[in-house]
Amino acid sequence: MKYSSFLLAAMIIMLPGCSQIKTADYSGFTNIGNEGMPTGWVYEFSPFSPDSTLNLSGVYDVVITVRYTNNCPSQSVIFNIEQFSLIQDQPDSVRIEIPLFDDEGTPLGKSRYGINEMTDTIRRSYRIPEGYTLSLSSPLPTEATAGIKSVGLVLANQTRAKYLFW
Repeated sequence: MKYSSFLLAAMIIMLPGCSQIKTADYSGFTNIGNEGMPTGWVYEFSPFSPDSTLNLSGVYDVVITVRYTNNCPSQSVIFNIEQFSLIQDQPDSVRIEIPLFDDEGTPLGKSRYGINEMTDTIRRSYRIPEGYTLSLSSPLPTEATAGIKSVGLVLANQTRAKYLFW
C-alpha cells in the first residue's frame, strides 16, 4: 500500500514537467578538427535528403548548436547563416553571435564529460519549406575557434509533445 501511494505521488510530481518535452525531428552535426574551423569553410545542413522518408510537417524551432571545450580561446563564436529553400529566389541571411563563456570565464550552457554545449534559436514556430538548406560559416580566424568540437542544426518540433504517462 505504501509503495503504490509513493509511486502515484511520484507520477503526479513528474507529469507536469514531462508533458511538454519538445521533440527533435532532425539534427545534423559537423565535427571540427582540433586546430579549429578552417578559414573559408562553409557547412551545409539539409534535412531533405533525396533518399530520406523524413516528413517535416508542422512548425519547428530552428536551433544552432555549438559543442566546445574549456580551451576555446574565444568568449563567443560568430556565424554567418544563409537559409535556402525551393520557394525562395534569394536566401535569408543573418549573422549571429553565440556566447560561450561568461565574464569570469565559466562555460555557458550544458556541460558533460568536458564538453560544453551552447544553443541559439534562430527561428521560432517555422514551417520548414521544401528543399530547406542552411549554410553556416564564420568570419573568425582558425585559431580563434580552436576548442570548438562540432556545430550543428536541430529542428525541434513544436506541434507534438511527448507524454510519458497518458
